Amino acid sequence: THSPEWSRTAEALTHEAIATVYLKAPRLPHDLRSMVALPHKPDAPHTTPAQFVFNRERLLGQRGLLAAVVSACQDSRDELAPRVCAQVQEALQLPQLEVVQTIVEKRATLQLTPELQRPQPYVKAHWWACGDYIAGPYPSTLEGAVRCGHNVVAQNRFVVRTQGVDQAGVKAVDLFAIHRIPQLLAFQAGKQNVGIGV
Repeated sequence: THSPEWSRTAEALTHEAIATVYLKAPRLPHDLRSMVALPHKPDAPHTTPAQFVFNRERLLGQRGLLAAVVSACQDSRDELAPRVCAQVQEALQLPQLEVVQTIVEKRATLQLTPELQRPQPYVKAHWWACGDYIAGPYPSTLEGAVRCGHNVVAQNRFVVRTQGVDQAGVKAVDLFAIHRIPQLLAFQAGKQNVGIGV
């Protein structure tokens, strides 16, 4: 690699899983909000693994469908799904829930550890990285990834306008293409694999 220090910092990051358990009910209450924070039982945390449930019927018109989200998930799908189903049944008083699907994204977010060091956006000459894993004022979130993308695009514009493209760089730059990049970054940044260069 051309930037070993940047690569070492990025490779040292550890990740945590986020799980989504999709649940189906014959009917949902008309007054069920779009998002509900689920109660947590400190004395029995294994019975309350999910933090939030989203009403996909209200949000997306998907009849009877709920999505319960479990952050920092360490359980297997088979262990998790029935516990989340029981938790949501009790919290929302929906006795006829059934599990439709469980998705576990194993590298969904960074593991927040003391003195966590995230790599900087600047990788090497003419290369910047952006994503939720890049150092910045926000934690590893979609908001942080999008802001990082906007900052990288602004940096690229500044370099092109003030310094031009040097002899070791690209011979021509399409400023219109650079201008359109924020939408691309906003879509891809959560995958932690976005890098652009001038």
